[in-house]
Parts: sequence; structure tokens; C-alpha cells
Amino acid sequence: MIKELPKDTKTKQEDQHICLTYQQHKCYIYFFKEEPLPKFNGLQLPIDLLVTKQDKLISTIQSKLHYTRKIYARQCIARRIESIVAEKFLNDHHLMSYTKSAFHYGLFDSAELVAVASFSKGRRMNRLEEHQRSFELVRFCCKEGITVTGGLTKLLKCFANEKTPGDIMTYVDKQLSEGVSYLKCGFKLHSETKKQEFLVNSRTFERDYYKEGKFDPKNFYITKNLGNLKLVYTFDKN
Repeated sequence: MIKELPKDTKTKQEDQHICLTYQQHKCYIYFFKEEPLPKFNGLQLPIDLLVTKQDKLISTIQSKLHYTRKIYARQCIARRIESIVAEKFLNDHHLMSYTKSAFHYGLFDSAELVAVASFSKGRRMNRLEEHQRSFELVRFCCKEGITVTGGLTKLLKCFANEKTPGDIMTYVDKQLSEGVSYLKCGFKLHSETKKQEFLVNSRTFERDYYKEGKFDPKNFYITKNLGNLKLVYTFDKN
């Protein structure tokens, strides 16, 4: 079932992008096929994902417009969950779906699973002391149509209580987010990655990472993103 935006959402064309307004909230969107704008204050959505991930992108826009049910993390319970549970949740609700991770944690409002965070195994990093390990926050998302205030912070603390990481790092797609929610809960900007290239099937719009080599321009095209923000959450030594 294709999700819809609020019925009273106003749409206005502005230059190469559109502006959606719901109540006092605005969401600016630029649609592109091959390459996003280097600077844009809003969402930059590739055409191929509009075809293959339409429901999830509409949910992203709903969140930007604050058209979601709000839950507070303090009323939820955080605990470890099985990979099969995390896999179904992330396939249903995360834009990039599930990917294999070592540890999964869920946030429950009564019996309802409303948010999931997945983490990698620990890795040795020069920036940490010998006995410490860095873990990657590989996936995080809330259930579609729901915003959990303080949800990410609560899941990070639950994970940290069990694994005592030296730090936690994550990547944020620059064309979809400026990482504000991560920065608010304590992540700091570490660096930025280069643009990534994807090879897209012109008929099915399925994409894969592009590796240098020839391709048939009649059936495929290359699209790029803006790269990622690399963010690191460091724990107080005290």
C-alpha cells in the first residue's frame, strides 16, 4: 500500500525543487537522476529510490513534516532482540533495509517494537586505549509513522551498559540528513566521506555499487550521492 502525505499538505514549485508545507512545518525536496546539488537545505531524492523505495521515502517526508505519532523513550523499555526480529523491522522501516550486524537492540512501547538499533562487533582503533574497542552503529530507525523522542539515546545507553564501548561511530547520508538528531544526543563530527557512485538499471531502477569498468549506457546509468558524515560518540572517562 502506497502511503500518502497529509491531505492538507501544500506544494509549491520553487526553481528546481518543491516545498511541502504542513501546518508550520516545511520540507524542501530536490529530485535528481544522476547527481545531487552540492549545497541544498533539504532532502535530495534520487529518481531510482523514488521508484523502488517510495513508501519509505514518503515516511521520511512525513517525519520531516512532523506528521508522526510522538512517543517518549522514558515510557519505553530497551532490550536486546534477536537478529530475525531486527531484520524484519529494518526491512519494513529503514530506507536501506537490513544489513548483517552483530548486535541488535529494540525499544518497546508496551508490546510494540517502535525503534531498532544495530551495531557491529568491536574494532581496535588508534584513537582509543589498548583495551578499548570502537563499535559502529550500523542501522537505526523508528517504526514508520512514529517518532520516539530520546529513542536513540536510550538505545545507545542500553548497548553501552552491556558492551562498554570505547566509542561508537556511525555514518549519515548527507543528501538525506544533516545528522541533527545524532548531534543532539552527543555524536561529534569526525570527518566526511567521498561521494559514492551507483549503477542503476534504467528499466527496473535497481541499484548496486559501481565499480570502475564498462557498462551499457542504453540499459544502465550512474547516479551519485553526496557522501556521508562520519560521526563519533565518545563516552566520558569518568
